[in-house]
Amino acid sequence: METNNIVKNAVEFLLFYYFGLDRKDGNDLDAILDSAIERAYIDATNQGAFNALFTSNVFPDREAVEELKTSVKGMFKIVKNEVKTLYFSYVKVDFNEWHKRICTELITRYREICDELDSPTFHASEKAGEFFTYGNAQKWVNMTIKNLYVISGAYLAMGGTENEAFFNAVAERANEYHIPLDNLILGAVYKQKLIGSDKEYFVMKYGKKDPSYHIVNDDDGTGDSYPWSGIDYPSIYEIFREELEAAIDEPPIEWECRNWISRKKQIRALKGDLTTIDD
Repeated sequence: METNNIVKNAVEFLLFYYFGLDRKDGNDLDAILDSAIERAYIDATNQGAFNALFTSNVFPDREAVEELKTSVKGMFKIVKNEVKTLYFSYVKVDFNEWHKRICTELITRYREICDELDSPTFHASEKAGEFFTYGNAQKWVNMTIKNLYVISGAYLAMGGTENEAFFNAVAERANEYHIPLDNLILGAVYKQKLIGSDKEYFVMKYGKKDPSYHIVNDDDGTGDSYPWSGIDYPSIYEIFREELEAAIDEPPIEWECRNWISRKKQIRALKGDLTTIDD
C-alpha cells in the first residue's frame, strides 16, 4: 500500500472516531458544521454550574430542565449561521468583533429561553438565567472554530473534496483565532508564568489534590477570581486573552494545540495524583 493511502486512511479513521465524519462527508458542509458545533457544545458545557443544572436535583422541576435542554439545542442554529457569516460574507468580517457578538448573542438567547419556561420553581432561582456564562460561550465558540481548524486540516490532507475553498478559508484565518479557555489551558499559563501577579489579570491555583485555576481580577483590590466556566464579563475574558496573546510568540491556536496536549499528558502521567503537577 502506498504511503499516501496509509496517511489518508489514518486521517479518515481519526476524523470519524472523533467527529463522526468520513471522506464523503467532506462534500457535505452542513454535516461538517453540525459536527464541529455539537462537539464544541459538549466541551463547553460539561463542567460548572451549567452542567450541574442539567445533572443534579438543584431544581425539583426536572420537566422544565428537560425542556431547557431541548431549547438550548436550538441555539446550535445561532452558531451555525454566525460561522457561515464569518466565512461567507462578501466583506471580510472582523474576527474579534464577530466573536464578542456571537458570545453575547448566545448568552442573551439562553436567558430568553429561561424566561420563557413555564416553571415557577425554575423562575424562583435568581441564578437560573445566569448558568450559561461568558466562559461557557467563549469555549463553545472557540472550540467550534478549533474543531473546524482540525477538520479542515484533515480534509485538505486527504484532498478531493468539493469544499476545499471553505477548508482553505478556515486555514487562512488561523492567526486570528482565540485560545479556548479551560482548566487545562489556565493550568499551562500558571505553570509557565506567562501572566504573572504583576498584571491586573493573572492566574491563581486553588486546591492541591485536584487543582482549579482561576483568572483573578486584582485591579480593584478585591481579588475576585473566576474559573473558566465562571467568567461572567466580556472584559475579563478580553483583557486576559490580550495579555496571553502578547505573552506568546506564535499564532494562539498553534500554541493552544501544543500546550493542551502537553498539559493533558502531564495529568495522565501523574495518574490522578495532581499534588505535584506544578512543581
